[in-house]
Amino acid sequence: DKAPDLPRMRAILRDLRLDKVLPVLEQEAAGMQNPDWMSSLTFSEQNLLGLARAFIMNPEVMILQNPCIHYLKDLSEHIEHLLVRQVQCRGLHLPEASESHRRPRTVVYTSTRDEEDPTADLFLSTKLSACQPLGKIAGVVQPWTIAEITWEPKPL
Repeated sequence: DKAPDLPRMRAILRDLRLDKVLPVLEQEAAGMQNPDWMSSLTFSEQNLLGLARAFIMNPEVMILQNPCIHYLKDLSEHIEHLLVRQVQCRGLHLPEASESHRRPRTVVYTSTRDEEDPTADLFLSTKLSACQPLGKIAGVVQPWTIAEITWEPKPL
């Protein structure tokens, strides 16, 4: 099993503004474990930690449901920026020299907003079970694109 890349983990936690988790990471690295540490995190911080875990795992395809729903505009835009970097750099905080050797990354996430995200390569809006493409669709979508899907619940 490969040893964890602690500097990369620290950088991703800092990117997500989770500095308060860094001491726990250091304790775990030193062999000291505190099973109750997550109870000190707010619900929003726990969601960010889940996102940090996804970035650390660096999957080829990342599918997220409303990753920005619990945050103010500033942090939501920052998270979207990180999702774009995940695709563009084929992972966060990995050596630039190996970027061309890494497989492309794809991020798909849902959002509750109606306007098109300018950073998305593909934006789909679903209204009453109908999926309508909105802009930026010109032929085949590349395998390293970011897609955002908005949804509106069906009326009861």
